[in-house]
Amino acid sequence: MVEALSDKALFVISAGNSFTRETIGSPGCAPSALTVGAIDRDGNTASFSSRGPSPDGHSAKPDIASQGVSVVAAASGGLGDTAYRVYSGTSMAAPHVAGGAAIVMQARQDLTPKEIKDVLTSSVFSGDSHVLEQGAGAMNIDRAIDQAIVAPANRELGYFDSATNNEFTETQITLTNTSDESIKLKLKLDLIGEDGKTQLPATLAGLDIKSVTIPAKGVAQVPMWIDPSVALNNSAYGAITGRITGTTVGNTDQQVTVPVSFWIDQPHVNLTVNLTDRWGNQAGSPSKLYLINEEDDWGSLVRLTGGKANIDVPAGYYTLIANIMTYDNPQTSSGLVESAAQMAVLNRKIDGKTEINFDARNAQPVTFKADQPLEPQGYSFGFTYAIDDQEVAKLAAIEMAPDYVNDMYAWSQGHDDRFRSFITTRAVAPETTVTMQNGVELDYIKQGLALSFHGEGSAEVVPVGDAGYSTDWSQFELDGKIALIANPNYLTSYMVGNAMKHGASGVIFYRPGRGGRYKGAITGTPKVPVIGISTEQGEALMAEIEAGNNIVSWSGIAAERSPYAYSINHIVDDRIQSGQINIAEHKMHKISASYHSQNDERPAWTDVMAMTNSTGEFYSTGSSQLIMLPHQRDEYYTASTKNAWTNVVMPNYQIQSAGAYFDGPRAMTEGAEQSTTWFKGPRAGSLGSSGSAIINRDTNVLYFNLASFGDAANHDGIFGFMGSSAFGLKVNSEPASPYQGTLTLEPGSHQITLEMRSYARGVGERSPINDKLGSLYQGFYTFTADEQQQGVQPILVPMVDLPVDINNSMKAGEAAQVKLTGLLDGVGEVALADVQLQYAYGQECTIANVAAYIYCPVSTKFSSENWLDAQVEHIDGEWVATIPNTGNVGDFVHIRTIVSDYGSSQAEQITMRAYMLD
Repeated sequence: MVEALSDKALFVISAGNSFTRETIGSPGCAPSALTVGAIDRDGNTASFSSRGPSPDGHSAKPDIASQGVSVVAAASGGLGDTAYRVYSGTSMAAPHVAGGAAIVMQARQDLTPKEIKDVLTSSVFSGDSHVLEQGAGAMNIDRAIDQAIVAPANRELGYFDSATNNEFTETQITLTNTSDESIKLKLKLDLIGEDGKTQLPATLAGLDIKSVTIPAKGVAQVPMWIDPSVALNNSAYGAITGRITGTTVGNTDQQVTVPVSFWIDQPHVNLTVNLTDRWGNQAGSPSKLYLINEEDDWGSLVRLTGGKANIDVPAGYYTLIANIMTYDNPQTSSGLVESAAQMAVLNRKIDGKTEINFDARNAQPVTFKADQPLEPQGYSFGFTYAIDDQEVAKLAAIEMAPDYVNDMYAWSQGHDDRFRSFITTRAVAPETTVTMQNGVELDYIKQGLALSFHGEGSAEVVPVGDAGYSTDWSQFELDGKIALIANPNYLTSYMVGNAMKHGASGVIFYRPGRGGRYKGAITGTPKVPVIGISTEQGEALMAEIEAGNNIVSWSGIAAERSPYAYSINHIVDDRIQSGQINIAEHKMHKISASYHSQNDERPAWTDVMAMTNSTGEFYSTGSSQLIMLPHQRDEYYTASTKNAWTNVVMPNYQIQSAGAYFDGPRAMTEGAEQSTTWFKGPRAGSLGSSGSAIINRDTNVLYFNLASFGDAANHDGIFGFMGSSAFGLKVNSEPASPYQGTLTLEPGSHQITLEMRSYARGVGERSPINDKLGSLYQGFYTFTADEQQQGVQPILVPMVDLPVDINNSMKAGEAAQVKLTGLLDGVGEVALADVQLQYAYGQECTIANVAAYIYCPVSTKFSSENWLDAQVEHIDGEWVATIPNTGNVGDFVHIRTIVSDYGSSQAEQITMRAYMLD
C-alpha cells in the first residue's frame, strides 16, 4: 500500500524498536516510506532503535532520525498532574518527522510527496552517524524550509555479488537546484562498513570531482566510481553506506547531505561441523547445533544430517554451540536419552575451509554438591547471546532433559563476552535403591505418573509375560509380590491396573529384545510403585528369577517424598563450566513449604520455571515432579540478580484440566528464609504473586490483570476445565463492561466495585481430583478511584489465617481463633478499621442466589439467612475471630469475611467449604 499510494502521500513510518541490525520490517522497509530512527538529545542513536539494512539485506534504511528518547507528550485523557507522559521509542520520533514534513509541505506547496522526502533527507544536521542507524541524519526543519539543493534519499549505487558481478563501476548522483541562482558546492565522500566501525580504503570508492556547480533551476551530475574487487575486513562487507556532503564555496549558507549505499558480497568459506555422542556414534536427534556470527549479529539453528553439517558461511568470527544427546544404548532406534552434553567453540575466526568436531566424550561431568546429598530430576540448559553493542537484545536457546536423563556434561573452548551459559535442575534426596538378590542395583526410571519404591522392604518378583489382553492373570500369585512385565512395545495403565487388581505390591517393566530403557504413558497415579528398567537389566533380572533368585529389595526415600528440594540455576558468562558445582546453602533462598491435603494421601505435581536475562520463563527440568500430599519439605533456590523463579503447583498433572497455583516470577534473596503453604484454605481472593497490579490506572484508563482466586499464602490460582471463573464490574453502582481489559473513566471520583467469582464444576466424588474444599468463592472489592490515584489501585484483600492442620481440618467442638489481616495492592499489609466474620456448617457447595453450576454431593444450596456471627476482637493490634466449630464431624465450614481499611477500600469474601471438621 505504501508503494501504491506513494504518489499521493508521504508515509512517515517508525523504524521499530528491535535494537539490532536488519530489523526494520514492513512497512518501514518500503522504498518510498520516510523511515525514522530514534536519537537522544545529544544526537546519539537510541539503543532500542532498529537498524538497517532492510530485510533484503542490502537496501539502506532508515532514511532520517529525530528525537525519540524521553519525549514529553500529551497523555490521552490526562488531567492536571497526569496531562503529560514521558515516553521513548521510534513511535515518538516518527511524529516529529511527520510534523516536520507537514511544515515543509505547507511552506513549499509545489513539492510532491517524494520531493518532500528528498528535501528532508537533504537538509539534515551535519553528523557522522551510521546511515544504517540514522539514515541521512537528524531532521533540520529550519534548513528544510529553504533547502535549495536536493538529492535522492538513500540512493543505492550497486549490488555486487562476487560470483556474477565484481567489476569496476561508474555511476553518478543527481543534484537539483530549486533556487534562482547557481550554487557551487565543495564535495566530500565518507563511507563506512556495514559493522559501523570499519574505515574503508580509499581505493574502494570515490568521487571524480571535488566540487560541482548546479545551475539555477537546473541539475548537475556528480560522478562516482566503485571498485568492489578491493579486499576488505570481513566485518565491513555487506551494506556499505555513507554520505556525500556538499557545502557552499563563498558567503552563502547552503549545504546538502546525500546518503548513499552499495552492497558487496562477503567472501564465503566452507564450514564442516561433526557431532559425536558418548558411544562414538554420529549424534542423532534431538541433538542440535547453533551457529552465531558475532560481527553481523545473527544466529541460526543448523540442520544436521547424520550428525554432520556442511555449510558455506561468510568469513568472520563465529560462536558454535552443540547440544549432544547420548542414548542409553548404541542403537538410537530404541531406548531413551541417558546424558546431555553442552559444548561450545567461542569466538573462532573462520576465514578458510574449516572443520570443527564436537565429541561428547571430551566433555566433562557437571555435578552439584550441597550440604545434603542431591539427585537431579532432569535438567534444562542453554545459552543467551547479545547481538547488539549494548548487550540488550539477545538470542536464546534452551534444551530440556527429562528426569530419565541421568548425567550432564559440558565443555567449551575460547571465550566470548557476549555469551552466557546456564544449566538448571531441581534436585531432591537420592532416590530409593532397588537391588536384585545378587546385589546388582537396578538403574530404573519412574513410569508415567506412578509412584516409586519408598522406605525399606523386599518382595518376590513374579514374571507375568507381556501383560497383554490375552494374559490369564488368575495363574499368577501376586498378592504382596512384584509383577515383572516383559512387553516388547509398551507399558499401559491397563497392564498396571490388572496387576494391582490381583494384589501386586509393585510393578517392574522392561522391553525384551529392544535395547535401552522406556518410559510408559500411565495415566492417573497407581497406588503401588511402578518402575522401568533397561532391556539389558530386565533380561538379567529374568535370568536371576529363573535361577531361583527372585527377591528384590529396596531402601531409601522416593523422590515424591523427599524432605528437601533444590532449584539450581548455574549461570556462567563467556564460557561453559564443567566439574563439581558447590552449592552454598547459606547463599540460597530457603522456603519451608507445607503441602496440604484433605484427610487423605493424594498426588500433586510441581513445576519450577526459571528465567534468566532474555530467555523468558522456561521449565527448569524436562519433567513435572510428583509430590505426595500431605507433605512438608525445605526448598532451596539459587538467589541471583540474573535469575528469577516461578513455582507451579498442580492438583493434577494436566494444568489445562485441573488448573494450578503460582508463585512468581520473582527473584530470590540470598540468605533469606521464609515459610509457605500450598493448597491450604480458604480458597479466596488473591493479589497474585508476580507483583503485577490487579487494577492499574494510567491517566483515566483502568487496566485489569485479575487472579481467579488464591490460597491462604496468596498464591494466585486458576481452575482449568474443572472449574469456572468470572468477574463483574460496577462504577458508581452501575454495571460497567471493560473493553479488551481496559475501562475508561470520566473525570472525577468514582466508586469502583469489582466482583470475582470462581467455582468448581464438580466437588468431592464428582471432582476428577476428589477436591472437597473451596467449591465456590465470591468476592466484592470496593474502592474510590480518582485521577490523583495513578498506578496501582487500592484493592483490599482479606487474608484469613485458618488454624487448620495439614489436612485442612479442625476438630469438631474445639473453637478456633482465626487471625484476620488485610493486604492492599501495591502496599502490603495495612491496618483494618473494621472486621466482620460469619460462618456456617453444612455440606452445601453453593449459595442459593449465586449462578453457579456445580455437581455437588448434595442438592441443597446454602441460604444467606443461615450465616452466624463470629465473635471478633481487636487484641494487641490484631483482629481475631472465634469460630466455635460446633458442627458435626464430617461437616464443612463456610465463611464470610467483611473488612475495610482507613481509606476508601473495603472487601467482602465468601468461601464455601473453607475447611472440614473431623
